[in-house]
Amino acid sequence: MLLLRPTVLSLCLACLTACPGPAPTSADAGSGPDAETDVADSGLAPCPAGTRFSQPQGTCVEVGWTKCSEGFVADPSGWGCTEVLPPAPCGPGTFPVLGKTSCQPVGTRSCVAGFAPDPSGWGCQPILPAVDCPGATREKLGSAECVPVGDCGAPFPPAEATYFVDANATQTDATHFKSIRAALAAAPAGAVVAVEEGEYSEALLPKRAVKIVGRCAEKVRLIGSAAAIPGVDVEVTQDVEISGLTITGFEVGVIAGHGGSLTLRSSIVVSNRRLGVMAAEAGTTLKIMGSASRDGLPDADGKFGQGAAAAYGAALTVEDSALVNNREMAVFAQSAGTQVSVVQSVIKGTQPRSTGVYGWGAGAQKQASVKLEATAVLDSHSVGVAVGDVGTQLSLKDCAIHGVALGVDGLGEESAAGASGGKGGELLVENTTIAASEGAGIFVDGTSKATVRESLVRASASTGNAIGGLDLDDQATASLEGTALVENRAYGLYAISSGVTVTATDSLVQGTQSSVIGDGYGVQLSEGAQLSATRLAVLRNSGGGIALFSRSRATLEQSIVSDTAVVQVNETDWRGSGIEVEDGQLVLRGSLLRTLVGVGLWVDGPGSSLEVEGSLIRDVEADPAGDYGYGLAVQNGASATIRNTGVAQAVRVGVYVADEGSVLSAIDVTVRDTQLDPGGKRGRGINVQFGASAVLQGVAVVDSRQVGLFAFDSTVTATGSLLTGTLPDAEGNFGHGVESLEARVDLLRCTVASNAGIGVAYADSQGLIGATAILSNTVGLHVQGDEAKLQEVDTLPTSPGASEVDVSADTVFLDNSQRLGTGVVPLPEPISL
Repeated sequence: MLLLRPTVLSLCLACLTACPGPAPTSADAGSGPDAETDVADSGLAPCPAGTRFSQPQGTCVEVGWTKCSEGFVADPSGWGCTEVLPPAPCGPGTFPVLGKTSCQPVGTRSCVAGFAPDPSGWGCQPILPAVDCPGATREKLGSAECVPVGDCGAPFPPAEATYFVDANATQTDATHFKSIRAALAAAPAGAVVAVEEGEYSEALLPKRAVKIVGRCAEKVRLIGSAAAIPGVDVEVTQDVEISGLTITGFEVGVIAGHGGSLTLRSSIVVSNRRLGVMAAEAGTTLKIMGSASRDGLPDADGKFGQGAAAAYGAALTVEDSALVNNREMAVFAQSAGTQVSVVQSVIKGTQPRSTGVYGWGAGAQKQASVKLEATAVLDSHSVGVAVGDVGTQLSLKDCAIHGVALGVDGLGEESAAGASGGKGGELLVENTTIAASEGAGIFVDGTSKATVRESLVRASASTGNAIGGLDLDDQATASLEGTALVENRAYGLYAISSGVTVTATDSLVQGTQSSVIGDGYGVQLSEGAQLSATRLAVLRNSGGGIALFSRSRATLEQSIVSDTAVVQVNETDWRGSGIEVEDGQLVLRGSLLRTLVGVGLWVDGPGSSLEVEGSLIRDVEADPAGDYGYGLAVQNGASATIRNTGVAQAVRVGVYVADEGSVLSAIDVTVRDTQLDPGGKRGRGINVQFGASAVLQGVAVVDSRQVGLFAFDSTVTATGSLLTGTLPDAEGNFGHGVESLEARVDLLRCTVASNAGIGVAYADSQGLIGATAILSNTVGLHVQGDEAKLQEVDTLPTSPGASEVDVSADTVFLDNSQRLGTGVVPLPEPISL
């Protein structure tokens, strides 16, 4: 055993005969204070990329990330893997998927009849007149012009008419009447009653199955009085049909109840108090077709004014109709068994009460069911569509919800949401576009559930209490399938509170912008919320891709976080990270983090943990202040385990581990091509400091700048790993493979090769070097410090002594310009944040 004196250290560590090729000319070449350059060993051929020279086997073995995950292929450099993606950014309506070279569809897939693709390329917009339709006309999906309600030029009376009504008649008989009520009193079941042009100040109560046919809605007006009675009231009676009327001035325009059935066609229900049309009680059916219910008026208390409603088990169907400028809710359903279906219709301009409450397009509560299909819901207040209460369901298919203004919800709180689920209700959204809400696109809370398939939420703002594209709170759950959350404000997806769970498959969160109440994160989870995502793309969001705070958890598989836009959060700080985990847990599998600013993946705090498998973090830049630029950062007591993973082209540090209690375990990882920071000083592969610890197994640190592996006041154990190709900084200094500064670094069965400076440098440190190959560096090994000791041992101890570096006899030095350094040399310092 050789023991060297402190301060100035040099030692010949003999190359063992197990080394391939001829031995160096002198076993002691490079020893002593005046050491000469080693004689080159021409028999040692370099190992190819992706492998390292293994000592004592004397063969090249795989190292780093060599088994590429689905969606990745071997990198052309031979080091690690690279992603398979489309060659150019994906345009509107599409998104990238790992393993696919063409962009895949996402969001609203098709625009059904009456809708057209939005000019943005995202989703659909209804084809409608630019202004409200007046008089006896209505909005019709697919028409840019107002269409007449009925045909005043059609032959009249119809051939099948058997009873006739004319308010201006001069004679009456058994089949001709001046009032509709008189005709109904005389007409038997099955009769057809023709109503001529005129105004009829009466209310209709059909007692038999009859058809009432007005000439057309423009010319036949049923006018109410101040009495609290409906315009048309069908109770018990089945198969009543009414067409060609304008019904106005009643407390309720049209009502069916007590098991009755009524079909209303080509009619206008306008300016009635409380309700335009109403269906009530089990067995009752009411169909509204080709009609309009609009301009609902409140009652004396300032309430109601709804366009269409159903309750207590009734069934209401609205087809090819317009519900415009009503109050509270254009469509409303409540009570178990109640079913409302709205098809190919327009819901527009619903106004709140005078107190500002409601103004919803459609709502369901107390176990009712509402279905909207191929329908446009425009210019609502507070909520476009809402569902509440356990057992209640509201579904949207092939719809568009646009332009929800800030209002007051039923609890008196300021809010705005395109679609809302609360109190345990269920919201189903399919092939639907939700856009331009002043609050959330979709808001779900109170144990409610939202299922969103092949839909789009776009351009939601962050006003009021609801924020972002999709906002979940209070044990809500949501499932996204093929859905896009695009160009929203504050947050694309925001989930808060324990019990909140989100699953996302084949979905996109893109282009989220910052606001006064949110930083523009693509996804943020907090207070115990959970996310499980497969093939989720989080692209071009401002300030951050994904953030996990306060006990939240996420599992991401085959997902992409990319191109985060940097934002300034205060005078000195900027944000543009890929994923941030603070007091949270993240599992990342087969995923890509690319083209980011500041930090690619940041894990912070003693409650935070990270597991990464088969993933790639690359192209992480410093922020505009010239700070950060870390591929992976683990600090303040966090823990991280990364396997079969790559970190490439970060600026300043590929992998950064810092602070007491922080732990990194890296297995079969490639860290390559770390670039110098804007100051031209640091481009470290792995940096461990301030009491942290790291265990590296089968790790390749390739082509770093300044230092490949740096440790300060920390513990690092590297086994079967490679440190190679480190280059100097911008001033031509350093280029060391490994540096240990006041730390412990153990290198076991490792390879330190072809570094421009010192292969392994220890300063005031301790460490073990066993069965390691130190090859082709300018200086193989350098040890310095007032108490430093360097010694060769046959068998490594469990732990070295203080300031002691023990080197096993089976460690080899080959082709280094100088085997051992001499004197005291300047070394890089720890990174100061």
